[in-house]
Amino acid sequence: MLKFAKKISFLVIIVSIISTTIFCVGEFGFSNVYKNNYQKGWVYQYRAIQNADRDKNKIILFGSSYLTFGVDIDRLSQETGMPVYALGIHSGMGMNYVFETVEKFTNEGDIVVFPFLYVDEVDYGMDLINISLDNEPDLYFDFFKEHPLEVLRGAGKATYRKLYQTFHDLVKGQTDDNITVYDARAFDPSNGNLIYDRPSCIADDETLYDWDYDFNKIDPTYIAQVSQIIDMCDEKGASFYMAYAPIIYSSVTSSKDEIQEYTTGLKNTFDVPFIFDLEDVFVTKKYVYDLPMHMNNTGKVFYTDMIYNGLSQYVVFTD
Repeated sequence: MLKFAKKISFLVIIVSIISTTIFCVGEFGFSNVYKNNYQKGWVYQYRAIQNADRDKNKIILFGSSYLTFGVDIDRLSQETGMPVYALGIHSGMGMNYVFETVEKFTNEGDIVVFPFLYVDEVDYGMDLINISLDNEPDLYFDFFKEHPLEVLRGAGKATYRKLYQTFHDLVKGQTDDNITVYDARAFDPSNGNLIYDRPSCIADDETLYDWDYDFNKIDPTYIAQVSQIIDMCDEKGASFYMAYAPIIYSSVTSSKDEIQEYTTGLKNTFDVPFIFDLEDVFVTKKYVYDLPMHMNNTGKVFYTDMIYNGLSQYVVFTD
């Protein structure tokens, strides 16, 4: 029995060593092949709030890509006279990491805004998290300390993808001049504000996919996670407000009664102020860029002002 236990222990140690080696080689053994990846926008957003003045009250908005495309951080900061931080790049990251980051950096007196959207992706989308935190050892090890199994499970795939990308760049070369909205250079590195020029709608019927609002489809776990953020704000003395993500109305398949049932369900579940109604952010093609919830320049100004005007019902802003 003792010999068997020793063999098991030895096997566990070997597996741990191999996994850790794969993790370290995969993350830190190659060049910074993801330096221009869109996911680096998350690092810019994270670094901005990480370096925020803790003695100064701030506005934190969180969500996924609809937030990055919809809110002009600089404009909202000018309107409110407060520093503004956005946390949300891609729904494929999962919302758990976003929730944890909000909880980590929320302080007394802060204003926290969540434009609610149910994201049913995996808890931790390690493919995108690995890309985001690549070549960011302090952020990676912080994440690793909290979620070692998640990191180790994804280490093999992350290493393969990085090896492939490194080989691809060596053979075909890097195309650094081809900048699109899905590029790290589309962001302001100082705060993660998406500054890429989006003058008009480039979406078509295929990319403007259907969207329905059904409160009963929301996972109770997701409800509990959002409730936990609300409770955290209450405990820390921060103010929490709910909003809705903007969307092109032609993509909405729900009836008026179904939308009413959806919004009523949210308001009955979360005892917090909603700073505007869902129908207030149903927009036309004039406001959309490439996807139903991704705003162009016009939509970004519209939605940023909706956030400001909605908050102004509850908060007195002074320059």
